[in-house]
Amino acid sequence: MLEEKLRQASQDHAKNNQRMLSILAIATLVIAMFITAMWLFDFNTNTGVPEVSVAVKTPPPTDTSKLREQFIQQLHLYENDIAPALASANLKAWSTDKELAIAALKDKASASFATGDYPAALQELSDLETMARQLLAQREEMFSSAFSMAKNALATDNHIEAKQDISKALLLKPDNPEALKLAQRIDTLPKILALLKKAAVARTENNPEKEYTAVAEALKLDPDRQALKQRKAALEESIKESQFAPLIALGLDLVKHRKLQQARASYHKAKQLYPGRSELHILNTAINRLAVALDLESAKTRGKAAIDRDQWSEAQSVYAAAAKRHPDDKTIRDGLQLSNKLVSLHQVLSDYLRKPERLAAGNVAAAARQALDQARIFVQNSPSLGRKEAELKALLVQANIKIPVTVTSDNQTYILVKGIGKVGITQQRTIRLKPGSYTFEGSREGYKSKLVEVRIPIGSSAFDVKVICDERI
Repeated sequence: MLEEKLRQASQDHAKNNQRMLSILAIATLVIAMFITAMWLFDFNTNTGVPEVSVAVKTPPPTDTSKLREQFIQQLHLYENDIAPALASANLKAWSTDKELAIAALKDKASASFATGDYPAALQELSDLETMARQLLAQREEMFSSAFSMAKNALATDNHIEAKQDISKALLLKPDNPEALKLAQRIDTLPKILALLKKAAVARTENNPEKEYTAVAEALKLDPDRQALKQRKAALEESIKESQFAPLIALGLDLVKHRKLQQARASYHKAKQLYPGRSELHILNTAINRLAVALDLESAKTRGKAAIDRDQWSEAQSVYAAAAKRHPDDKTIRDGLQLSNKLVSLHQVLSDYLRKPERLAAGNVAAAARQALDQARIFVQNSPSLGRKEAELKALLVQANIKIPVTVTSDNQTYILVKGIGKVGITQQRTIRLKPGSYTFEGSREGYKSKLVEVRIPIGSSAFDVKVICDERI
């Protein structure tokens, strides 16, 4: 806008220059004619009147243009560099007279430029820059002083002076980040002072937890307070130390009373306070020993309970797992050995009982009797094994009792019992066989042979079988 005025003023001045040049040319011509006439008069009359010399100097057009261009450039630099800084200096708030002086000097420079007085315009513009720079330097000095005084007042917890000084600083630089941050810290000072008072009371009462709470809250409001940081750290250490020793003592006492879970909880709390303290190793060792002892006791108790319930598979599982953790304990080894033997005997006897007809075979019956001899030693340990032993004995007796088997045919089929002997051709014949599985084979001239598979159960009173070859070849 100022440049637009200057451009308009320059155009008006150019027109005025043309008029002035015309007037000056005419005036110069008149003066020259006057001087010439006076010279001729003096020459002709020789009256002795001294010679008069009149010189009118006009700045060359080229010098005027340079001065004009120099002013415009210098003004442009002022508007881009100094004026913005001056605008943000908030002169109206702290130096109204300087603000008016700056405005007046700027208007004066513009007026001189408009009238074509470029040397005066340049000088006034230079004065304007000097004044502006001085004001900016003064503002910087005043801001630094006010800011430092505010910091010092805050450091001594003087809220009133700190508030006054930071207000002065913000008056000079309203958008300064450091000043705004300091102002926030100063605004929290009353709350901090109240918390510090509470902390002092807690210290007098020898209540570190209460003091720590007040200090921590104050530090949240103003994290830059180094003294509070140090005090908080010291309180944390003191509180941790006062909590650590009782936790170790409590843990050892809990171990003594065989309270494993509570002892572990005490250990973990102490470890959170001081992970590397040697006391933790002592407590942890005691806890581990208790854990081993309780685990061994538990395994023995559960194993014995399973034996008492005649649950030998469960006992075997308990003792087998415990033997991995306690390989040197004799009770566990003996329990595992006994349970293994009982589980094996139960399995063997159960196999014979599931397929009793096999007992009719001599070799199977012999093996069953050997199993009964071994089981007889352990029946006092397992009532269920005793019952299986008695049942198997009865089956062995029954397996040796031959059962009458009636063979029915057509009196034309030749019959034999594989592995036993012949029946021959018959209409009906009764033979005697032990319980078990048998194959009857029938044959007849011109007919297909026939095989009849039968299983004679133990304890049967009689059994019937029919063998007839009735399918021609």
